[in-house]
Amino acid sequence: MFKKITIICSYVLLAVSALFLLLYALNDRPLWGDEAETALLSANIVKFGVPKVFDGKNLIALFNPTIEANQNGVWIWRPWLGEYLAALSFAFLGESTFAARFPFALFGLMTLTLLAYTAFYIYKSHKAAVLSVFFLLASELFALHVRQCRYYSVVMFTEVWIILSLFKVLKGNKKSAPIQLAIALALQFYSNYIVVLGNVIALVVLTCLFYKKIPTLLRNFAVTALTFTAFVLPWIFYAKLWQQGAFLVDHEDIPFKILYYIAEIHFHLFPVPLLLIIPIYLLTRQVKKTDPPLSTLYAFICILIPVTMLTVARAPGIYLRYNAALFPVFALIAAVITGELIKNNLISVTLAILLGFTNLLSVYTIYPIKSMFEGFQHTGVHFKIHTPEMPVLKMLRSITTHYENKLTAVATFINRESKGKDGSIYVADPEFPLIFYTNVEIIDARFFPPNISNFKTKYLPDWILPVSASGIIKTSIGNIPDAFNSFYEKLSIEVYDSKAGGSAPEPDSYEYFTAEHKSSFIIYKKRNLSVDYSLSISLPFLKQAPCYTAIDNSLG
Repeated sequence: MFKKITIICSYVLLAVSALFLLLYALNDRPLWGDEAETALLSANIVKFGVPKVFDGKNLIALFNPTIEANQNGVWIWRPWLGEYLAALSFAFLGESTFAARFPFALFGLMTLTLLAYTAFYIYKSHKAAVLSVFFLLASELFALHVRQCRYYSVVMFTEVWIILSLFKVLKGNKKSAPIQLAIALALQFYSNYIVVLGNVIALVVLTCLFYKKIPTLLRNFAVTALTFTAFVLPWIFYAKLWQQGAFLVDHEDIPFKILYYIAEIHFHLFPVPLLLIIPIYLLTRQVKKTDPPLSTLYAFICILIPVTMLTVARAPGIYLRYNAALFPVFALIAAVITGELIKNNLISVTLAILLGFTNLLSVYTIYPIKSMFEGFQHTGVHFKIHTPEMPVLKMLRSITTHYENKLTAVATFINRESKGKDGSIYVADPEFPLIFYTNVEIIDARFFPPNISNFKTKYLPDWILPVSASGIIKTSIGNIPDAFNSFYEKLSIEVYDSKAGGSAPEPDSYEYFTAEHKSSFIIYKKRNLSVDYSLSISLPFLKQAPCYTAIDNSLG
């Protein structure tokens, strides 16, 4: 009876903790660039039914509008599942920060629920289920990514579903399992097709290794492959993915990226030396022969982790968030080690507490090779040797403390000065968050160089920001041309000296709290010329406005 009560209390405590950690103050921190991009595309879905990149005022363009959208002005740079989730939320809740993030936080809760079910289904153990959820929930990586208006929680959910469906395929007791596996893979594809490649490759390798030992494996995976292909082919041809390949592959720094990803997972989720417990366990105990489905699942996970890291390492940039699908996988491994392999309850509980509430194991196990990491910097990213702390408590303090940044002050100022009227801002950044939080038109200086000859005097932008207010990279349009001086007055407002990209879910660069210091932010305000400004861009899906002659080559 006591054991049953303990199990129930554990699940209830985890559920309450998850609801608080994932939903509390979800609207406090303003959206950053990537989140706002998703939110703006979602708002356009509500308006047009599809994610148009131009809403009549603003163009959503990251790098190259002619690659990111098709001839109809529809976004094709990434599949639309995340955008439609946010659009559904906007349709019911209205456009707000909370509504943008809510569906993804909900998927985070669903991920925890499915992870508990998966662990129990595989091991028939409440201990494994509770520990897997505990380790994932206690990781700051999970909370940082799930509390974002972005696809990360969806790929975590689908990854757990892939593992569950695969185990059912290997058990052979569910006829629908191959179809379930295909659906999970397809949903992950429509969240981010770079991420799903790791699973596809791992499944192919697994089939090649085990099809002789498991007679039904080849047939079941053929069903999965055909179903998955049927689901994804429409997007492949619609988006013409083969044309994007050159922009999505980075052949440089792959070993460094993989080492960086391993180090970050080591410090923030799963201490790598913990894996040594597995061979020690095998060598020191009378191990019963593992049943084939479980051992094959372990083989899949062993293939999946390095293949996924290698796959995402070939994508442009160095972002831990590309590995988000692996977060629940590592939580499950930690639960198996502490809950299933270690039989001594005192050792098991002690290790679980150390793993869940502190980073002591991560910090102190790195000391033998600490000198190798210190000062190792490459392509602007460096390995950070952490100090002992309780990351989950820091995360709790962060979400319960009001946060403001540079964007907060600039958006407030623009809204106050424009008094709800339409206006335009000239800045060297997409400024998606400013579009979301104000009623202005953003003129991106990356596409429109600051040349007075490009503009007719009466159509000058209302505001000029020499430096971006929300950019994840510090950008500047440089010195304002002298020809503009007679039309603008130079203003200075006080803003928090927040970090560029401080709300991106990278734990080593994430700004958990409002910056302590403030600095001056320069804004040029157009003098009262009693005229309005309008702009359009010479692309196939936009109508040319008389006020601006676009240079097509600037968009190439």
